Amino acid sequence: MLRYDPKWMALACCAVALSLPPARADVRESLCELMSNCLYYSVGRAPNDPGTQTIRNGLYAQSPFSPAGEIDMAATAFGLAALPATVAYGLLSTNEANDIAVEASRQLTNMIAKAAAATNTLEQGRYGYGGVPYHYSTWTNANGGEFWGNPGTEASSIDLSWTLGGLLVCGNFFGGESLSNYHTARDTVDWAAWLDLTPPHSNQFRMSWSVGGGFSGHWDYRTDETAWISIFGAAADTNLDARALWNAWTRETVAYTSPPPDSLTFECCPSYFGDPFCDFYGLLFLDTGRFPPDVNGVDWFQNNATSYKGHVEFWRKERGFTNSMSYTFFFDGADDAMAEPKGAAGSPVLRTDCPIHVLAGGLPFYGDDPESNELAQTLALLAAEPANLYDWHGWPVATVLATNASHPAQSNAIVGQNICQMALSIDNYLTHRIQDIALQDEPLRNVLNQIFPPLADCTERAATNLVTEWQAVPFSSLQVESSTNLAVAEDWFPAGSVPVDASGRTSTTNAVAREFEFFRLSGP
Repeated sequence: MLRYDPKWMALACCAVALSLPPARADVRESLCELMSNCLYYSVGRAPNDPGTQTIRNGLYAQSPFSPAGEIDMAATAFGLAALPATVAYGLLSTNEANDIAVEASRQLTNMIAKAAAATNTLEQGRYGYGGVPYHYSTWTNANGGEFWGNPGTEASSIDLSWTLGGLLVCGNFFGGESLSNYHTARDTVDWAAWLDLTPPHSNQFRMSWSVGGGFSGHWDYRTDETAWISIFGAAADTNLDARALWNAWTRETVAYTSPPPDSLTFECCPSYFGDPFCDFYGLLFLDTGRFPPDVNGVDWFQNNATSYKGHVEFWRKERGFTNSMSYTFFFDGADDAMAEPKGAAGSPVLRTDCPIHVLAGGLPFYGDDPESNELAQTLALLAAEPANLYDWHGWPVATVLATNASHPAQSNAIVGQNICQMALSIDNYLTHRIQDIALQDEPLRNVLNQIFPPLADCTERAATNLVTEWQAVPFSSLQVESSTNLAVAEDWFPAGSVPVDASGRTSTTNAVAREFEFFRLSGP
């Protein structure tokens, strides 16, 4: 059983908290300030310089200083997903944000259609394969103006899936053309062409495709990317078996024990890279903290929290990081840093800097109250020294020195997907906004209810009044068929729909009381 022992959790919290400053009264305000600055990437310009722009012909660049006309699917994915937050915080009007969403949806729908229709080497080299465009493309004036894939770039199934997630959020929030274009784009992708049905990779999506090289790699190991493409692919193509996709990838239970004194042990199913990036990216769209366990009985929010906290402990005890900081290899790819518990034994992980976006991504794992959340306190600590945290343009720096309590800036690189991810992570932490918008999509909910079957806890309150509390994917209706009474083994509730509120729980009554404790219901 995957676990994170409460005893270890308490010890870890105490150990790490010793290096933190006293809780600041303005932690929430510091988070909001950081989020607001990051949201400007989605707005389309730098906070302090309107001339430093992030949108090229409707889509987002990885950096405003990327080559002219070049766009990045990953930055586009999270830039689009953050548009509802730009409206909520008054950075854009609804009409202004919708204009960005509509133009992006037009461009992406066109790119996906051309990638789906490409049949020869020339077309596939420009547009992609099976409805999946290239990760990086550059604007050309050919054919009246269109994006062509950069030479040597791969068509990436996961980056398109994240991007469609951003379109889904915009569609559900703005409606109209944004929504209709999202549906067209989603349904144009040839999901089956990207799915391997042959052993040993049966029901695993392929990672990438390139001209001359064909397909490369499989999403075959536990990461948030594997989880998302399994869920989203099944929601996009209802002919695919959601549970078969979910159960097709490898899970490996490992344990990491930190060195003495005060050794702590973390046991979980780690990501392939043993990397915190792979533990929190799915939270941008899916609030697994409100989901019941999956079909295999695994609580994935708890599992990923264990993995993330294991990384923090590794970097604290074995590399001298302070203030709950850690490292993720997905910053510049230079050192392939792989922290425990999954990293290879004895791997020379020598980084001394912490990417800021890792702190924002892990916020949900440390509690709902920002004033007592270790990572929120660290971000507030960084915000107290704006000269260290913010570069001239107003966006946060990429990394700070983790082994020095003053945490000076170490890298000023701009990675758009990370800046947008910070905005999304903080907004979801404070409001669940983007997660709630994503879960208004019925096909997505239907798949989630197959993978995370609804649960119900029931208690008898009176002879003729039974109070039932349901736990399920939020914003869903559970199709209640029948349940086994563990005490008397009989069905008790007639078929029907039971509405579930925003928290994923609701109470209802039934006039016929039974003796039972716990049962599982099937989702729609």
